[in-house]
Amino acid sequence: MTSWRARWTGGVVALCLLALTACSRPAGVDGDLTGHWSAFPEPKVPVPVAFECHIGNIGAGNTSNLPVVPADCSDSHTLEVVYVGRFGAAASAAGDPPARDSDDSRAAYAECDRAARDYLGGDWHDGRLFLHYSPPTNSTWDGGSRFFSCSLVELASMQGEVRGRSGSLKGALSGDRPLAMRCFNEVGTKDADGFYNPVDDALPVDCGIAHSAEYAGTYHPPDLIYPVTDKALDRMRFDGCDQVVAGFLGMPLNALDARPDITSLAWGPDKNQWQLGDRSVTCLVTVSTKHLVRGSLKQLGQRPLP
Repeated sequence: MTSWRARWTGGVVALCLLALTACSRPAGVDGDLTGHWSAFPEPKVPVPVAFECHIGNIGAGNTSNLPVVPADCSDSHTLEVVYVGRFGAAASAAGDPPARDSDDSRAAYAECDRAARDYLGGDWHDGRLFLHYSPPTNSTWDGGSRFFSCSLVELASMQGEVRGRSGSLKGALSGDRPLAMRCFNEVGTKDADGFYNPVDDALPVDCGIAHSAEYAGTYHPPDLIYPVTDKALDRMRFDGCDQVVAGFLGMPLNALDARPDITSLAWGPDKNQWQLGDRSVTCLVTVSTKHLVRGSLKQLGQRPLP
């Protein structure tokens, strides 16, 4: 039995053939079914725009290229584009985007880093900020994109929670430095001495409030292969941060080691950042929760905790 769909299709074909062979055309109809339409333009990959703000669910892990929606910087947003660059001729001629640990990607990220510092008026590592690097994806690279961009996001915690904001980040680390890292309260499990061990996160607080941690500075390890074990990574971080914290406190390293009421805490970098050439380790000075402090411990020396 013939189906309804088959009978209908056959009727359409028959009518079309009749129209082409036996029917005369109405006046003004030339029989050209294309209507002299022009060819569709080649698809273009949109180029990011510097100093534009966006709404997007992007975490601090520097690996995502998630969809974003443009927003007015005076309205609520999550990212602010601070730099747009283009890969050089050698990289552009390759069949795939530059690998994350390639010289081309490191050079691109270095351009972003310099632009972010200029835009903020200081080193973004000293702020509650993260620089998100966005290279072309494989599909946009195939579509001809050779651009990369970097955006700044404000962080709500040391673990990398992104905070939505209103207003531009321009100059945020100059003048009174509203986004500078200062004091924190740690989150985690306390040991017998009252220190958080392990530390799950650290939340920024006003230094006038009782707190357990303070930003001491940044340690930059040598450009080595990324440590292959957690133990090696932790040792590298803490050896460097012990030196930074001792300098911040204004005391010899052996004096810091001998104090039971003060220690150092190190955050980052992860492998993604390391591959791009960013080996910055954030160093905090921490105290036991049995003796929380108010104010800054900078240049405390060997005096007792306030």
